[in-house]
Amino acid sequence: MTVSFAAAVRELGYRDLSPDDLTRLRDHGVTASYIRRVNADGPPRAAEDIIRMRDRGEYPREARDRDRDRDDDRGRDEDR
Repeated sequence: MTVSFAAAVRELGYRDLSPDDLTRLRDHGVTASYIRRVNADGPPRAAEDIIRMRDRGEYPREARDRDRDRDDDRGRDEDR
């Protein structure tokens, strides 16, 4: 983990991450660009969620589609 990576992640609003958290993000292949794209169309995701998404090979569009489908399913459950 580099100082520039830590600074970029902090600029994206992740100011409370520990050095271990930042190292975990990097170890899982998360880049500042990936975080920016994942959070582009919604509220910031938790660091752990971003790691899981990256581990599954999800990209921002896939994540948005999955979240939309999950929200649609919840709406159907509430209608019953």
